[in-house]
Amino acid sequence: TIKRHIKSPSAARRSLTSILAESYLCKQLDWDIVVTGGYGVYRFSEFADIIKNISNVYEGKIAVNMGPLSRSELDLIKPYTYSIVGSIETTNKDLHKRVAPSKPIEPFLRMYGEAHDFEKGINIILGLGESLSDIQEFHRFIETHGINRVTFYPLIPEKETRYTKGPSSFYVARWIAETRLRFPGIKIVAGTWTDRVA
Repeated sequence: TIKRHIKSPSAARRSLTSILAESYLCKQLDWDIVVTGGYGVYRFSEFADIIKNISNVYEGKIAVNMGPLSRSELDLIKPYTYSIVGSIETTNKDLHKRVAPSKPIEPFLRMYGEAHDFEKGINIILGLGESLSDIQEFHRFIETHGINRVTFYPLIPEKETRYTKGPSSFYVARWIAETRLRFPGIKIVAGTWTDRVA
């Protein structure tokens, strides 16, 4: 998984044609699709329609990461979606309050509780200030909420913030390795950003 860093949500709005063309390519290449976005870019009704169209082109259900969804919203996308993903960033609650105060964990926990008929994923950013000692708490989170898929991303350093250096590859690999050993059956994705592909 490779993400583009887009600073403005309005810049993330794409034409339906380009979205469906990409979906068709993913189908031909036998790639999984995780539809990510919608945060302030699309109304939910628009987003649900996009998901339906992607699923039709892909000829199968897809995974969705749109923030915390209510049960009624989950019901609308259920015919086209097999998995919901929460971009929680970190399961260290104290750290989460500092790095993402406007994005509380509780709505995601409610979504996981209501999504009993979906697979569940989580996106984690490494390098926010957590440490290897947080791995056990992260593993408890996976068990408690029935997480089937984990995507790890290294932090993007930004000069205008306190995050001027991302985590080492060895640090990221340690999180991946310990999670794989503890949960041999779940799907683990190692994500990166376009400026860190090497």
